[in-house]
Order: sequence, then C-alpha cells, then structure tokens
Amino acid sequence: MAANIKQGDIIEVVGIDFVPLVINNNENARDAKVMVCPIIDEDKNNDKHVYVEGEKIKGYACCDQVRRINLLAKQYKAIDHISYEDIAKITRTVNSMMNFF
Repeated sequence: MAANIKQGDIIEVVGIDFVPLVINNNENARDAKVMVCPIIDEDKNNDKHVYVEGEKIKGYACCDQVRRINLLAKQYKAIDHISYEDIAKITRTVNSMMNFF
C-alpha cells in the first residue's frame, strides 16, 4: 500500500472530487492501489451509509460506492483518521453487501 496510508485514513487526493476514506487493510498490499469509500456531508437515508467522525472531518461513508484508486498516479496525503469502531462498522456493512449477492 502507499507509504504511510493505512485503513481508516481519510485522505486528500489531487484530481478527485470527493473525500476518500481508506477501507482496505495494509496486510497483503503489494501496490499503491487502495479501496476507498467516498465521505459525504448529508445523510441520504441509506442504510449503506455509515456515520464516521475524525478529529477534523465528519460525514457519511458511502459503503455502496466502494472505489479503487491508484495513489502512484496521484498526489495525496492523509488528513484525518477514524476510530477502530467506525472501521468495524464500515467493514461489516461492506461485507454484508458482498454476502448478499
């Protein structure tokens, strides 16, 4: 995984118009591609949106919009981090969607 980026980091990426939350863990990561959920400001009454709160950023992680981005192709930096409890909620939500289909 990209240097200094870990699961639960909220990152800022040049050229991306949403706030990404890193959801994959660092284990078995062999490249700079990370799985992210966009964070939005408002709740859209969607059970796949999980409220998260860092020190500076708070909002709803859209677990139904998981994306993979290549950090080698972009300038990026970690700007915040969410709690382990929030990471666990997101993991459960994403896993439940995968198990459903």
